[in-house]
Amino acid sequence: MITIDDLLEDAALPITPDTSFDVGAMLRRLAADAHRRPDNGGEVGSTAQAGHRLSTVCRWMINAPGAAQHIGELAWNLFDEAGEDVLLPREQITESIHTTDGQFERTKGYIRDHMTMEKGKAFLAYRGGYMITTDPGKIAENASLRMRRINTELRRVLSGSVNPLGDQVADYEVLAMFQDEIAHMTRTYDRMSKATMTMAKPVRSVKPKRRRRAAART
Repeated sequence: MITIDDLLEDAALPITPDTSFDVGAMLRRLAADAHRRPDNGGEVGSTAQAGHRLSTVCRWMINAPGAAQHIGELAWNLFDEAGEDVLLPREQITESIHTTDGQFERTKGYIRDHMTMEKGKAFLAYRGGYMITTDPGKIAENASLRMRRINTELRRVLSGSVNPLGDQVADYEVLAMFQDEIAHMTRTYDRMSKATMTMAKPVRSVKPKRRRRAAART
């Protein structure tokens, strides 16, 4: 198993016995070294080495256990600073938190699985970017688009895998169950899609009507 010590040794970065170093301070120092302009040709190698060191440390930090939580918090802080309903392009996010596209995909999963419930805000992929919001209209639009993709995949399960067997599906209990249940899901989606064509509105509770007292008979 490759450890951080092995990676740092390969990157020619001196390490100290104390492993409780300030990672943030180290990254800032390495970033400054990597971006410092050389005064002469002799310093080009040093700058390249600093860039390699920075890349090594960042790669280890991003792929270490628990990194998804750490990167998720960095991403959420970025959205918090931008404010609710502010659309951030994917490139801006990945550059700001120093992640690859694959790492950002895992980060999105962590945010949706854990952080949104904790923060009480939705995290949406919205019209070419990402945002946090509590706007019911945007949430309904996003949910509708995601459900449309799910519905498309469900229909393809039937058309591409199950239904080509024709009448033979009835001979296999599991396949018959898939056929019936997926068909039911797609019918449910059809009803949902009609409801999402209008702007999301708060549901009003219906108050029970008061019964009129009958006039007293004399």
